[in-house]
Amino acid sequence: MRRIDQHLGKRIAQAREIKRLSVEQIATSLNLSVRDYSAMERGDRRVGAFELAQLSGILGKAISWFYQGLPGQKAFERNPKSSSV
Repeated sequence: MRRIDQHLGKRIAQAREIKRLSVEQIATSLNLSVRDYSAMERGDRRVGAFELAQLSGILGKAISWFYQGLPGQKAFERNPKSSSV
């Protein structure tokens, strides 16, 4: 898989551990098998946009939090001082 999948998986696992939730609890909340959810945390399964939105709510993190530290992610941040045309 791609580096982004591995990065998102690590951040999802980190957020889950911070909240002290089990893999089983998150998998159930997402209506996924433990196997599929575990693959997501390992980066072996791609995270869908809807799944990431659900995880954001469950884990109490902004979607942008999951991308922090990923090379190139700053390109998506808005610069309030830049003018739009």
